[in-house]
Amino acid sequence: MGLKHYRRSVALVVLTMLMGGLTAASAGPVGHRFSSSPTKVKNATFGAAPSSAKGPDGRPYLTFNTTPGGQTTDHVAITNYSHRPLRVTTYTVDAVPDTRGAISFPLPDVKRRDAGAWMSVGTPHGRGVLTLQPRSVNVLPVHVHIPMNAPPGDHVGGVVVSLAGKVKGRFGQGSTQNEKFLQRIAVRAVFRVTGPIHPRVDIRNLTASYDGPVNPFARGDVKVSYVVHNGGNVVFGGPQSVSVHGLFGEDVSSGAVASIPPLLPGASYPVVVTVPNVYPELLMNAKVTVNPEGLQGAVDTGLKPTSSSVHFLAIPWLLLLILLLLIVGLAFRYWWRKHRRQAGRHRIDPPPATQPQGDPA
Repeated sequence: MGLKHYRRSVALVVLTMLMGGLTAASAGPVGHRFSSSPTKVKNATFGAAPSSAKGPDGRPYLTFNTTPGGQTTDHVAITNYSHRPLRVTTYTVDAVPDTRGAISFPLPDVKRRDAGAWMSVGTPHGRGVLTLQPRSVNVLPVHVHIPMNAPPGDHVGGVVVSLAGKVKGRFGQGSTQNEKFLQRIAVRAVFRVTGPIHPRVDIRNLTASYDGPVNPFARGDVKVSYVVHNGGNVVFGGPQSVSVHGLFGEDVSSGAVASIPPLLPGASYPVVVTVPNVYPELLMNAKVTVNPEGLQGAVDTGLKPTSSSVHFLAIPWLLLLILLLLIVGLAFRYWWRKHRRQAGRHRIDPPPATQPQGDPA
């Protein structure tokens, strides 16, 4: 699977966070997957998607190929699926890596320094607040102004639509109280600023270790750990593979490995893969290959497959112990037999008895 997996994912993920008693939990970044078509999430109250001036147009996200200082306007459509009016807030943010390196969108109190600062959403009176009528679609303009000093390469931001509300929560001894919650939906915006493009896929901190069973003739598992780092200025994700090779011809693949999610420039994604059914062959090698893919619509990414490998020991200790005991036993048997032969060869027999002789007459 590549980035196509993410394009087929649900486009509009409603991100619900308890506020109030769980305020600290809501302060971190929130992840967001996207799809090639705006699809209503089951039980969703509202949704948002890229749009033309007339309505949603099926794009997975907003895309801008621009030069420093460029200006343009695009649109997002906000849909109220419910049968009651909704009062929502819209704002823009920079995309940031989450704790595992995947793209996420922070709360509005995080200062914008990149793509989020290049966008503004047109709402009534410019206050960022909009009332959605029941079962309605509302198209809003997204104004873009690229600064003259914008660095070349890929930049990602988000147009976020949020809805605050309350829900009854159950606490100790059956008591209930209203808890504040916040639903957020992010429409991703991807910018490609013209200039030198430097794609770079790094595989860092690659390690491998063997974990074998007690049975000396059984196969074990190889645990492979590494970090995929985006060291360039192009967003990439894509499929990856892991294989293990032995000193005497063992060659085992991990099988399907989850694809790398889109990584922002500078982001790192840790990976742990278990390769099963490996027979220990003393000195072995683990190889990792990443086949990077740019985002849909990206051109001239220059991304190429990247591989890295590491040697590790896979020693069948119990089998070696059995062999060692066998060798020691054979050596002792050889020594014992040789010792007995030498002892028999040097044994001294007593001299034969002689008859006493008398004096001559």
